[in-house]
Amino acid sequence: MTVIYELYILPRFKKGTVIIMSDNGNGNIYKPKSGPIVMAALLMLILVAVIIVITLLLTGRRDDNPVTTIPVTTKPSAVTTGKVTDPAGTGSGSATTNVPVTSGNPTTTTRTNPPTPSTGGEITTTTRHYTPVDPVAGSVEVPKDDVGKGSLIVIDELHSYKMPVAKLITRSAMSNLTAQKLLSDYNFVRVPSSDFYIRKSSNLFLDADAAKEFVNMMNAFAAATGNTDVRLRNAYYYDKDEEVCYNSTGLYIDLEILKDQKIYPLNYETMRADYYDWFIENACNYGFIHVGEGKSSTGQDVYSSFRYVGIPHATYMHDNDMEFDAYLAMLKEHPIEKVLTFTDHDGVAWQIYYVKAEADKTTIQVTGTAECYRISGNNTDGFIVTVNTAYFK
Repeated sequence: MTVIYELYILPRFKKGTVIIMSDNGNGNIYKPKSGPIVMAALLMLILVAVIIVITLLLTGRRDDNPVTTIPVTTKPSAVTTGKVTDPAGTGSGSATTNVPVTSGNPTTTTRTNPPTPSTGGEITTTTRHYTPVDPVAGSVEVPKDDVGKGSLIVIDELHSYKMPVAKLITRSAMSNLTAQKLLSDYNFVRVPSSDFYIRKSSNLFLDADAAKEFVNMMNAFAAATGNTDVRLRNAYYYDKDEEVCYNSTGLYIDLEILKDQKIYPLNYETMRADYYDWFIENACNYGFIHVGEGKSSTGQDVYSSFRYVGIPHATYMHDNDMEFDAYLAMLKEHPIEKVLTFTDHDGVAWQIYYVKAEADKTTIQVTGTAECYRISGNNTDGFIVTVNTAYFK
């Protein structure tokens, strides 16, 4: 008696060939008529198609009442590293620094027109303009003390930030300073009034770059959600009696929400989850990273805090799920010879590199005019140079 153990369709045989293994291990090969096999194949294809259709129908009906969520920006962006030997873009390779330059037309980022919020009013969308400049290679000298200045300084138990005593003044006193004095002495600006975020006080001050992007972020949130009740809870504050300065850098913001004429901390318990998720997912597009939630002085309220670090840095950390400390450590692996090139969600390319601080002054190679780059200390041992290539001709 012959027993059929398995049926194989083998590519080395002609169409329709099968192997029948007998119980004594000898293979007997024969070629059956093609008709039955063709019919069997057609029946199999029909069965597979029916299963696929049923699966798709069941999947489509999985949620008859989907929850409306706020759309967020797609996260993946390109990251490349490498040494560039022609930073001036001349093709001659004669430049004296390894700072890379991306040639091309300057980019202007214009966000889509938002819907009208349910509370009424009109929202101005964010438009970023880049004035073309020649990407000329050069250098600047930075004092050692500047290691403790900038938007990328680390502040923790081991690395504190102390504003000079001469600059420690109350918000009331600061409100009497001119806008020019605020900018020149503190790099601060008054947070402007707006119909789309409500504030406790008009005496709120932030770092100039942080304040600009905070306004952009709040307008974008209102445009995306129609909600205009999220507001800035706190900014720079100096208590003269207690000699305590809160948010002395002007880089941190705490958000809260006005709900039913009461003030609540901004978290999942006090507002729609998709509203809160909007900030978690989109704050990076405005240069902010989420730094978690912490208890207030009473130990009861929990507020959501964000810190301004700059658009490319916030975007990189967000997309790669990195903490701030880990990000700064990673940047040390990218000196000027191995520049980190990163494209943000608006398609703007940035170049980032680390320079170790010298004993007195540090000479830093840069490209373009001052508007093209930012230099920030890390508050430990060096500087981070951030180049915006959208300005380059």
